[in-house]
Amino acid sequence: MNKKNLDTLEYYKVLEILSGFAQSEVTADFVMGIMPDTEYDSVNEKLEDTKDAIELYQRKGNPSLGGIKSIKSIVSRLKMDADLSNKE
Repeated sequence: MNKKNLDTLEYYKVLEILSGFAQSEVTADFVMGIMPDTEYDSVNEKLEDTKDAIELYQRKGNPSLGGIKSIKSIVSRLKMDADLSNKE
């Protein structure tokens, strides 16, 4: 989907609203990077994943995800072969 179509649909405004419901910064960042998919098989797979998530939510309730923290800095240090502290 091209930028003009996304602008017409106010797609980025929708993502901003959606990211406001995120329980962590990691999730909000993920939401802001979501792009529409146009591949039939990929869309069906994502719909199936969504269906599974809804069923799990209905059976188990809302999981607490507020304590999730980004590990980007840790992964970056590991890529540089750096040692991690016990806390990390």
